[in-house]
Amino acid sequence: MEAVGQGGLPDAGSPFGMGIYLGNRYTPEDMVRAARMAQAIGVKWSREEFSWGYIQPEEGQWRWDRYDRAVEVAQRHGISLFGLLDYCAPWASTAPDRSSPDAWKFMPDLGAWSEYVGGVVGRYRDRIRFWEIWNEPNISVFWGPKPEPVEYARLLRASYRVIKEADPDAQVIGIDTAGSDLAFIESVFREGGYVCMDILSTHPYRYPRTPEESDFVGELRRTVELMERWGGKKPLWLTEIGWPTHAGDQRSSTEQKQAAMIVRMYIQAIASDCVDKIFWYDYRNDGTDERYNEHNFGIIRQDFSPKPAYAAFGTMTRQIGGARFVRSVDLCEGVNAYVFEGQGGHVLALWSAEGTRKVEIGVKSATVVDLLGKQTRRRLTGGVLKLDVSGDPVFIEGKLTQLG
Repeated sequence: MEAVGQGGLPDAGSPFGMGIYLGNRYTPEDMVRAARMAQAIGVKWSREEFSWGYIQPEEGQWRWDRYDRAVEVAQRHGISLFGLLDYCAPWASTAPDRSSPDAWKFMPDLGAWSEYVGGVVGRYRDRIRFWEIWNEPNISVFWGPKPEPVEYARLLRASYRVIKEADPDAQVIGIDTAGSDLAFIESVFREGGYVCMDILSTHPYRYPRTPEESDFVGELRRTVELMERWGGKKPLWLTEIGWPTHAGDQRSSTEQKQAAMIVRMYIQAIASDCVDKIFWYDYRNDGTDERYNEHNFGIIRQDFSPKPAYAAFGTMTRQIGGARFVRSVDLCEGVNAYVFEGQGGHVLALWSAEGTRKVEIGVKSATVVDLLGKQTRRRLTGGVLKLDVSGDPVFIEGKLTQLG
């Protein structure tokens, strides 16, 4: 297959990703609209699903139209892609009955799968350098008839070989579990999977719990510790995580809570020193059923109207998108506070994990930026900023003098 396009990745170092899925979920016109809106809030990466069943609907038949367009639109808007290679074209399934509606989630014929993987990676090797193998193979929703780490390890090993042949500079992302399923991950490692991947991915969902009350950072550290026991830390990518805003369910979050969670989760992941990239699931609501969680993960609605989380993500990337995490600070019990340093100086991000707390911050001058981007210049008394901090993160711009 010929390669498409020239040049490298727009902003490969950024951790700020989103599951936009340009090629699978948009008309050509809406694809541009989605990318433009994502670019406006500082989205630098997107997870792009290259569905085998569409690309190769029959053996020997290839079609590239929607993905060629998606790759071009993403790059034009400064968004790097990593490719998700997943699900079985029914004609190549090992399911007992290839006509079964579940044939897509069975182990594929490895010869046919390898041809598909090599074809996709070879075609886009000048624009995409990261490839994820399957989606959530540790649950029966996506691997039939039941999860089998031995089979997934076979798939991963075959994929690794083909990807490296098609593009020696490419990076392979495995194991892509629903949750941080350490038992499944270690089982794949035991079958040779550790050496056949460059990056480990997980989907550490925890909604409706907050990151703090669900030991989010501890879970990330345990994932890294597992890799270290098998030979050393590899990059960890969170390729799905989110808080849905559906109604009438104990698992749901309000739109305001979703806005707070997106910032709190990204910042804690970055500050943990465990995670390289984070991809919110997902960018746009998948449907219009207000009571169905799968239709309400987006930070924009089906009609493209933004939820508060859309503005919150933009606030976060404007404040710390080009900044370096310096350290966390202890201002008072129950308050999370993180110092970042950018070209314009220091930025302090902070919130209360529970309730409202009063904090005092030593600064020479200060601008307070709230979750939705409103800026307030604050007068100081004796070089001290006194602030009531809630669960909605705020950012302090200024010359910080005394921090715990």
